[in-house]
Amino acid sequence: MSHNVISRRTPAGTIHVVDPSPFNWLHVLENTMEAPVKADRNGRVIPALAAGLKWVDDCILEMRLREGGVFQDGQRLTSKSVKENFKELQRWPSPHSFGSWLNFHEETKILIVDEHTVQLQFPYPDGLVPGKLRFFHIAASNFWRKIGFGYAKQGTGDGHWSMLDAPGPWGSGPFSLTNGHSSILSQTAIISKNPFASAWLTVREDRSPYIVLQANQNYWNPINSAKLERVIFRNDLSYDHALRLCTSTEGQVDLVTGVLPKDAEKVVQSPYTRLVNEKGNQVIAGIFNLFRRDVNFSDRKLRLAFNLAIDREEIVRKGFKGYADLVPALTPFWAADFPENLQPRQFNPARASQLLKNARWRPGRPVKLASTEKYQTIARLIASQLRTNLQIEAEVTIVQTDQELSFLKTIAEKKLVPSWDIFLTDATASFSEDTPFYVHREFFGRSGALRAGPELVDFDQLYKRMVIQTDRKTRINRAKAIDQFIFEQAYALFLCIPQSLYAVNKQVHFTPYKTMLDLAETEVTEKHWSRRR
Repeated sequence: MSHNVISRRTPAGTIHVVDPSPFNWLHVLENTMEAPVKADRNGRVIPALAAGLKWVDDCILEMRLREGGVFQDGQRLTSKSVKENFKELQRWPSPHSFGSWLNFHEETKILIVDEHTVQLQFPYPDGLVPGKLRFFHIAASNFWRKIGFGYAKQGTGDGHWSMLDAPGPWGSGPFSLTNGHSSILSQTAIISKNPFASAWLTVREDRSPYIVLQANQNYWNPINSAKLERVIFRNDLSYDHALRLCTSTEGQVDLVTGVLPKDAEKVVQSPYTRLVNEKGNQVIAGIFNLFRRDVNFSDRKLRLAFNLAIDREEIVRKGFKGYADLVPALTPFWAADFPENLQPRQFNPARASQLLKNARWRPGRPVKLASTEKYQTIARLIASQLRTNLQIEAEVTIVQTDQELSFLKTIAEKKLVPSWDIFLTDATASFSEDTPFYVHREFFGRSGALRAGPELVDFDQLYKRMVIQTDRKTRINRAKAIDQFIFEQAYALFLCIPQSLYAVNKQVHFTPYKTMLDLAETEVTEKHWSRRR
């Protein structure tokens, strides 16, 4: 059925959102500016501005655009729009704030086939391109003339791609950004000069007190048009203040993202809110420091000893109040490339102690744990378990917020040997497939900002075999093999995946997504404060 004959429902209601997430800039962008593909509720890659993708051969990807696509300023979406945006993207060596690993190869070319078809031509096979296209947001021509991604404000697009510094009818999404801005200021860390690899580390967030998204009344796809008239992100409130307002009043805050497990019961008991939870996409693990010379973490027996000494169920119960899911290695169990045969390792302190002895852990030598403030409770809980279960001392260093940038830069650039043995951190899965691209690569790959050791030759070989595969089914199987390998080798201290928790006003119908904050489906009842006035 043509979009032109589908009746369009009039948007109704306003909600106030407090989104403490460091990815707020991406949440604002993805509700206002579209890319060729997006993630659905379950994290699967689905078409957005693209009607379809087809590999012509292993080095040519053909993209057919949706006919009838239009930007918020009235400009039509055509192949020329895609080519214009592609040229802007390719101007910069490291435009994506996540890092250069999202880049298209510098020798990639774009060919216009017809008004709604383009071909991306690569110098070598890259099966990860469909996922990379999620971060290739397509803007109207006016956007590039007036502000660009960082052009007007920073004088460069490097590290600032996908961040909106000013309101305007820049995209084609279901909402328009009519007031405010959300971006981050970052500092680069060079992981490798040849081949070039870099990461961007956040220095600080740059958000206006209020960000207003207005329903795009002329959205080209009425099936997915916004149900709300207006969304207001309130950045003038702290997390604690926002949660207090959400659970005790109406009309101030309707939705709080990133609710902490310790606060979940407040939301449940409130007469104004309900707790909405979804399976998470941030995988928590401990990185073993393979650069250390006084501890041999290259020995699998030692890595396995620490994995068997951890009671993960206690971590979920005490550290996350039950709002987390165990994971065998690094791939979420809901992902398409999760190895079905894997199970989380069972807590076995007796075997862990024997393995520690076999690995010749030096008596009296403490294990040194490090964590940012985000996971300090988990770090202290793990330290307590190691003291009890391995009969060794465990020291915990909590990296304070003002020291986090330099701490992470040291890990990313790999010029100095960190002083810790195990660092607790996380990586984020952007889709339900190609998980090693987003998670395993970050921990162990050549371009991994969190890799703490020499390059792992066996991992790199498995990863390359996955990357060059353009057949989805084969690539998924090779991704499973990577997670299986990492699990068998116990290359990290595998922990869990926290659930995503939301405090939602009871008159708001909110549908959570596993890998993004999509607000187009959100709607309010007639009893909601914004519709009673």
